[in-house]
Amino acid sequence: MAAHPTAQRLIQSAWQRFADGDLPGALRHARDAVSMDPSSARASAALAYFLIQAGHTEEADAVLRPALARDPGDAVLHWYKGYLLSRRGDTAGAATAFERACTLDASLDEAACALAWALIDLGRIEEAARWAAQALSRARTPQRYMQAGWIQQLRGEIAQAAQAYREAINGFDADAPEQLRLHISLAQCLRQQRRHDEVDALLQKALQQWPGNADLVAETAWLSHAQGRSGQALRRARELVAAQPHNACAWHSLGAFLHDGGDLEAAHDALDKARELDPTLIDALFRQAQIKRALKQFDDARSLLGRVLQMSPEHGAAHALRAQVLLDLNEPAAACRLLHKRVRVQPKVSDLWRLLAAAQQRRGRSSAAARTLRRALRLDPGNLDALGMQGWLALEGGDTAQAVDIVHRLTSRRADDRAVQVLAAFVFAKANRLPEAQTWAERAVARSPTLADAWRALAHVRLGQRRLAEAELAARQALC
Repeated sequence: MAAHPTAQRLIQSAWQRFADGDLPGALRHARDAVSMDPSSARASAALAYFLIQAGHTEEADAVLRPALARDPGDAVLHWYKGYLLSRRGDTAGAATAFERACTLDASLDEAACALAWALIDLGRIEEAARWAAQALSRARTPQRYMQAGWIQQLRGEIAQAAQAYREAINGFDADAPEQLRLHISLAQCLRQQRRHDEVDALLQKALQQWPGNADLVAETAWLSHAQGRSGQALRRARELVAAQPHNACAWHSLGAFLHDGGDLEAAHDALDKARELDPTLIDALFRQAQIKRALKQFDDARSLLGRVLQMSPEHGAAHALRAQVLLDLNEPAAACRLLHKRVRVQPKVSDLWRLLAAAQQRRGRSSAAARTLRRALRLDPGNLDALGMQGWLALEGGDTAQAVDIVHRLTSRRADDRAVQVLAAFVFAKANRLPEAQTWAERAVARSPTLADAWRALAHVRLGQRRLAEAELAARQALC
């Protein structure tokens, strides 16, 4: 049936009124259009959309159901059904409706953008990335750059995320409500890239625009923490918690700083408080899993990681830690199976290849482990954990010269890292450079007096120095 011309003019008028901020007028004209042409999918879609915007979801549902029954192949009706289901809290249903709309009409880039957000909420990050890229390719708006940055940050693609956030910041008006979130997200990315001066400048400028904002203040604490000013960071976090005891992010920051400082029980309690205030804080739950692993409570760690992955199935770090916990539980075959799946999903994540190398080594496949480790370092030459593992493999394989070279590179970049200090002690002892070995072993013990590996390193060095009584004391301490 031909479209009713008056109804078509009413629909056009309704959309113009909506664009002008006149939602009641838009609703009135859309109702008139539907009354005049009840079978028009276009009129029903417009009316349903305006009803959703007005919060009249039941009435919108009553419009959409018969319209979809009449025109099941109308992409716009499915698109607006997605909005309706999203308003009702049915994110999975909304994603299905949005995807159906995009399948029926690939030009609906706004539906693709909405689908990407729904998939993010469902933790289906890889699918979200595909739809977001499609939406961005059709219209490079600041909203879509913001979405792309968010997804890239979740995927660990930090440099790309930072660039996307910059594009969004430049695209929005300076006083747009999105700007605060964008500045915080960009600061997080720059901090992960260790571009601390840029973070500081960004935060100072942001605090001038949003003075006293708790999230920005928290970011200044995170910056202090990243710069190694742990005491200052912890002090700021405690002040923020005292000033805003119901601020989940403040408790999260405090818990994170305590965790990184080694105060595991206090950290666990602070993170519990953060999750009590905001159960969606995945990083707080993830850190609690890390704490359980550090306490050698591996089954508890595995259980917590299961909960993280229920909330965020594509949480790359959680999959990686789960693989590490499987290794801790002496299940290298299970770790290999998990990691083979993950490297297919995220083939450019260096640390997944490092863990796969560790699993292969545990299964006695040294040659495969060495090849996998080289791949990890090709992907990220700055992966110091992978470089450290390569140092251990070189040491165990008798290539002392390579091990010494690796230790020099590690100690120039991460001299305060206890794992690096332990490796350096063993490598220099093997190279018969005992004064250097002693320096690193003593540093490791001073930094981590409860770490068994630090005492083992010191015992090994003392044995090489023929200081047998001290070697025995250090060995006993390692067993405590």
